[in-house]
Amino acid sequence: MSFEQSVFLFSKGGAMMYPIFIASVITLAIGVERLVVYRRASKDIMLLWQQVKQYLVNNQPQQALALCEASTNAAAPILYKAASCISKQRSEGIRDAMEGEAAAQISKLRLRLSYLSTIITLAPLLGLLGTVLGMIKTFNVLSLSSGQPSIITGGVGEALIATAAGLCVAIIAALFHSYFSERLEDIITSLEIITNNFLEVLELINR
Repeated sequence: MSFEQSVFLFSKGGAMMYPIFIASVITLAIGVERLVVYRRASKDIMLLWQQVKQYLVNNQPQQALALCEASTNAAAPILYKAASCISKQRSEGIRDAMEGEAAAQISKLRLRLSYLSTIITLAPLLGLLGTVLGMIKTFNVLSLSSGQPSIITGGVGEALIATAAGLCVAIIAALFHSYFSERLEDIITSLEIITNNFLEVLELINR
């Protein structure tokens, strides 16, 4: 479909095409932004833990802290918090500290996913409303015309543009939401593994 055709369909879709277009822009913006965030959050997440573990086993907590500071993945702040407790000789409450930091990181990753859920529900409804308004307009024109079939078919076709546009936006938002939800679950699983492994390593160190 060419740009001219897209503009033509947009102009024929009625007033509801404007909020649907805004929803599509928001969806794409969230999708691109979350792709960058999730890529950074999951990059070398288990590798970082292996490197930090090696420093801890070798009694080098400061090197572990420096490594965490240089990393941008979701595990880095959690491991930094835990390693800080070790360097200050405060082993109590390390699990709580790690779980608290993990909750903060997960909250950041969940950010804006609720917007996608809203768009998944709202976009088809906006499209349906646009179609209903288009049908009302079509029948109003029909009542003032000679009742030619071409007027009905043309009006119905134009009215359905809004529904099609709304469904397209909802489908894209649903794909993004499903993908990010799965990536989030993978990251959460990795963070849980790291937390448990860290505590096991800490027990070995303190023996």
